[in-house]
Amino acid sequence: MIHRGFAWAAVVGLLGTGLLSDAYAAGDRTWVSNTSTDKANWFNDTNWSPSIVPTSSDHAIIPASLSGSREMPVIYSSDGSQIAYAQKITVNASGSDIGTLDIYGSNSLLILGDGSARTSTVHGKFRIGQHGAGTNTTVKIRGDHTIQGAGGEIVLEKDALIDEYTNDGDDKLTLKRSGGSACEDYPDGLDCNVLLHGTGTIKVQLDNRAFVLGDYAIVLDDRAKTGTSEGWWIAENNGSLTITCDVSGAGHWFLADLGANGSTLEVGTNGCVSAAGPVLFKEGQFRLSGGDFCTTGDMLWKSVCGDGGCTFKTQPKFFVDNGRTATFGLGGAGTCGSCP
Repeated sequence: MIHRGFAWAAVVGLLGTGLLSDAYAAGDRTWVSNTSTDKANWFNDTNWSPSIVPTSSDHAIIPASLSGSREMPVIYSSDGSQIAYAQKITVNASGSDIGTLDIYGSNSLLILGDGSARTSTVHGKFRIGQHGAGTNTTVKIRGDHTIQGAGGEIVLEKDALIDEYTNDGDDKLTLKRSGGSACEDYPDGLDCNVLLHGTGTIKVQLDNRAFVLGDYAIVLDDRAKTGTSEGWWIAENNGSLTITCDVSGAGHWFLADLGANGSTLEVGTNGCVSAAGPVLFKEGQFRLSGGDFCTTGDMLWKSVCGDGGCTFKTQPKFFVDNGRTATFGLGGAGTCGSCP
């Protein structure tokens, strides 16, 4: 189940030394939380079953609920001396019970993946960053990693960062639904796919088959991004989605928010969109300040009722700076050129 409206963020990850002793058996590590005063600490062996902090060879499993005074895990390292690792993670949810995995603090780091193709599952909440706990909390994706889910959330807060493990362009994150049948479009499909939103930057390669929402301030930066026809790039709630990298694919582009006119979809410096998906533009600002936007898909640009009683109409605005180009609806008449 999707829960919206919180300003804090979370993350999912696992921690460990990354080194295996002779007595260590790689496999599932399930969060149980002990009853001590250290019961939320990811790095406490006794909070796990078996009693050892996950390494890059392990599957870290977070339950939907815990009994008594037990607490959900938190990855926090005040000085960066501890790094969390996991080969993959599962954050469960069941009805109103929502499992969570939090990582926060300027020096806190989760390395997710082991260099091979792996799949994590987030039905609950994966929160990266938290108010009052420092900025730039980081999750690094190692290898070709998929995060799937049905109603799961990845929330970025306080300028959180999702980055690549090494600076070579080989790491990749895919967001997708976990079910076999297709989801409905946004927002009706939130309960059967993954939603990434909040405040932060995505630098790693991204294949978006889910919902990436700038409801505060999301930046797509550095490595190229793509989206399938199931993927959505969204700005609403007076938030922004800023593009400073290459974006391609058949993903939907969506600006619409009843009761507000402040959302912004911006192609900034070093940004370039060469895509095939449709554009639905009903409020806010579509701005080309430093890059070009081209899609073979159609654009629907219209003013709509801003509230249930239609006491005001939205005023969607289009801004194209000198030297920039916006192209829509080529269809079979042409294709978008490659980004430089």
